[in-house]
Amino acid sequence: MDIRSDRQKGMSYVELGRKYHEVLDHIFSEEAKSKRKRAYEKQIHWIALSGFAA
Repeated sequence: MDIRSDRQKGMSYVELGRKYHEVLDHIFSEEAKSKRKRAYEKQIHWIALSGFAA
């Protein structure tokens, strides 16, 4: 993925968006999933440490 070289070749931003949107969506969805997982693990860890676990 080389957006800079595609832009230098004269592709418009719309064309770049069409070309790269699927790749970027996948990257950002994986990042969001990872952040949610870390937040959940922190919450579970806090619950376990505080003695609220049954």
